[in-house]
Amino acid sequence: MRFIVILLASVLLFSCAGEADRFPSMQIVHTYSTLGNPVDFDISGNDLCVAEDIVGFGLYNLSTGALQYRIHEAEGIALQGVRLVRFYAPFNVLIAYDTSISTHHPFYTYRYNDTSGNYVYTSPPSSGYNYNVRDMLFETIAGNPNQFRTYYGCYRSGGNIVQMGLYTISNQPAHNSQLQADVPNSIHGITFHKNDFLLCAMGERGVAIVDKSTMNSISVYNTPGSARDTKSSGEIVYVADRSAGLGLIDISDRVNPTQIGWGYSVEGNAISLDIWGDFLAVGTTSGGLYLFGISDPVNPVLYHRIQSGDIGEINKVMFHDGHLFVASRSLGVVRISIKK
Repeated sequence: MRFIVILLASVLLFSCAGEADRFPSMQIVHTYSTLGNPVDFDISGNDLCVAEDIVGFGLYNLSTGALQYRIHEAEGIALQGVRLVRFYAPFNVLIAYDTSISTHHPFYTYRYNDTSGNYVYTSPPSSGYNYNVRDMLFETIAGNPNQFRTYYGCYRSGGNIVQMGLYTISNQPAHNSQLQADVPNSIHGITFHKNDFLLCAMGERGVAIVDKSTMNSISVYNTPGSARDTKSSGEIVYVADRSAGLGLIDISDRVNPTQIGWGYSVEGNAISLDIWGDFLAVGTTSGGLYLFGISDPVNPVLYHRIQSGDIGEINKVMFHDGHLFVASRSLGVVRISIKK
């Protein structure tokens, strides 16, 4: 009898272990230690650029983790609030946005120099563009080798906009505003949807859908939390909705988006998310890091969680080249492998 009980217990134990092992998991493989708070980052080739707030921004070797150089001033002015950095690889351009400079243009443009192997400061755009920019997207213009299109998610006194303009690349880069879309709240994040639309995360007012060709706002879905980031797969939009966790919206009807579900066991203020194939990563301020499977887009399955004590407060998550990169306030930027 005792033998049978032991045998059944062993079978149950191995069965449970097998059940857990069938899900993919995350493993930290490298940490890029930063001097400041890694508010934002972007990757191009073997360069990792990190916006480090009051200490400017640093460029790190993606392979080795070594700091290649740090940029903490431009035109003799200290960069004391770098909150946004973006590469645009087709033009070898790096753009940094500094929120600390109220009387000076906050965008700084750097172009890669083949001789020095560094990104060299050129100049800020010539227009008086001084909105509080929260996010930025780039888009190539077919047949135009000297310009690319830019989209800015902004907050400004008296209104909130998504700004679209042209960025001219020359010895003196220039930004020319073209169109803007008024939306009902400050914008925390913007992303493309199917090359025709923009999805705007607008905090307490939810998510707006904007027609990219006309820059007209088509609809707004008021989420239960405070929308900070969005990504889409097919016609499903995934929302990092702060205290309300992870949200799913069906936007197959652009004018009348509908809710699919909310929460999904995400704790601690969902702040950032990204999608790679059938994987969805969600970063939080105090609940850790979550990895979901979305092979069935409307039914996310939680695969793995790294607790907050092991990953810290998260500012941003991004998939790149098969790895998950995470900006952690306490650790720096962390590279994570997905064990399938």
